[in-house]
Amino acid sequence: MKMTLVRKLAVIALFGLFSQFSMAQNPAVFGALQEIAGFVASINHFPTDADKAALVEISNNGSLPQGIRMMASVVSEISHSPSDQGKELMASIQTAGQAPE
Repeated sequence: MKMTLVRKLAVIALFGLFSQFSMAQNPAVFGALQEIAGFVASINHFPTDADKAALVEISNNGSLPQGIRMMASVVSEISHSPSDQGKELMASIQTAGQAPE
């Protein structure tokens, strides 16, 4: 039940970001979002080591928007459910009128 809620929250956040980035048509941003969404959809209690490595690469990529990097960081640290700090970051992304640069 808890994992279902985590997945739903992550998907909602991703859909909110997809709509903002679709106008930009930036293939790197779209690819990063697809990759993060794939990890969230396939996560089983926590990301695998390979998933974590890919998410760290996304979160350290300075050419991607800050919101994408923050989301990758939060997803990489999920262990059964996001931390309170991770939940706060996702909530701030969801309520942002525009994705942070």
